[in-house]
Amino acid sequence: MIDYREIPDTNIIEFSIDGRVTADEYHKLAERALAFFEKHKKVRVLKEIINFEGFDFAIFKEKLLPDLLRHQGDITHAALVADEKWIEQISSLITPAFPCRVRQYKLNDLGAAREWLRTAKEDAIEVTADSKGNCMCFKVTDKLTHHDYEYVLIPTLEAVIKECGKARMLVDFGEEFHGIEVHAMWDDTKFGLNHRHDFERIAIVGGPKWSRWAARLGEAMMPCQVHAFASDDYAGALEWVNAPIKSEVAAKS
Repeated sequence: MIDYREIPDTNIIEFSIDGRVTADEYHKLAERALAFFEKHKKVRVLKEIINFEGFDFAIFKEKLLPDLLRHQGDITHAALVADEKWIEQISSLITPAFPCRVRQYKLNDLGAAREWLRTAKEDAIEVTADSKGNCMCFKVTDKLTHHDYEYVLIPTLEAVIKECGKARMLVDFGEEFHGIEVHAMWDDTKFGLNHRHDFERIAIVGGPKWSRWAARLGEAMMPCQVHAFASDDYAGALEWVNAPIKSEVAAKS
């Protein structure tokens, strides 16, 4: 059985699975969901899996399935609510390939999942008040996507490079970082290659275990200083990224 709900005055839809999903149930859900996508364009989704006992293979022949799949890119946030470990594992494997921001919750955390969908920001990265001069400071609050690079990070840095010639950057991942989309990884690589000579210093604060490895790789690939700081050393990172470079100090003396 599958139950479908639209939350009034929002762009949020919910559906719950408890048992086996039939092709007829899927068809009814798809009709309503497609109309919701057409109305709102960008949608947030909550998927609650109470008990999953499979689905009718006739769903693969469902005439509305291709139309519904085409709208997957219009989902900006998705909350997966389930207790089954294998469901969480599959979600963790496939979410990097999709641009939507995904959070996983247990069944008894349904209220928290709904609250996140209701309050989550559209962008996962923002320019902070510590930015000044040619140094831009960014705070990451969720999964980084192509949207974040295209509309926030890249245009901000390119404007600074155009005005100042060289840029400095601090990225604070904090505790809310939830991964990075594959497309965003490619954006990061392209931007780094195109502007590898346009940075003086890059500071990385906190983040996943691979962030320190990424900092070492970045320093090897880019002719600038790159340093990773612990999540509780934001002040040290800010001081370092703004400090004069030794050649500048020597020139002044």
